[in-house]
Amino acid sequence: MDADLSSLVKGYAHARGLIGSRIAAAPYGVFVAYPPGAKQVAEHFAVKGRPTPEPLARDVWLTVFDPDRGPAEPPPLGQVLVSSEYFMAVPLPRPEAALSYPVEELTTARALAELEADSTYARAPAADGVFHFVVRQAGRIAAAAHYAFGEGGDIVVDRVATHPDFRRRGLGQAVMSGLLAHAHGQGANRALLLSTQAGEKLYTAMGFQTLATVAVYAV
Repeated sequence: MDADLSSLVKGYAHARGLIGSRIAAAPYGVFVAYPPGAKQVAEHFAVKGRPTPEPLARDVWLTVFDPDRGPAEPPPLGQVLVSSEYFMAVPLPRPEAALSYPVEELTTARALAELEADSTYARAPAADGVFHFVVRQAGRIAAAAHYAFGEGGDIVVDRVATHPDFRRRGLGQAVMSGLLAHAHGQGANRALLLSTQAGEKLYTAMGFQTLATVAVYAV
């Protein structure tokens, strides 16, 4: 789990454009100090069952990974459970299948600005080594996702979203398929991601397996 966690954190920070993050191994897993302007000041990525730092400070999150895949535990006194997620992985390449929709890579600042102009999609960092993909419908961006490399041939997929006007059409799977094919062409041999409960069914259908359940706590 330690190697998987280290790879995830490195790719996650890169994919979010958090350049300058200080990432360090810790007895419980990995500690990250984020650069100024980030949503959090720092984050502890911890394997369940190991001693974790307490108490948490404001804007410092604790993200706990349970390899036994149990449910999230109630938060400690003074903390809240921010989200329950799944840490998932799939080997690359996946079995090839014809894409149901054309997938476009965004490579210019203008294209990324178009993506960010729609509130459906989170900030799209224009950092080197972050690869962005979209599916368009009726001249609009209907689904989007991006990735960055972690460690040892891993990529970390981030910010997978489908516009509400275009859901339940297979667009999320299409943009993911195009992204994963591109990543394999860049030398990736495995994809990692953190899935919401809503997205878990899609990723399972695409061959992802759950490595751990995840609980995110904050003050």
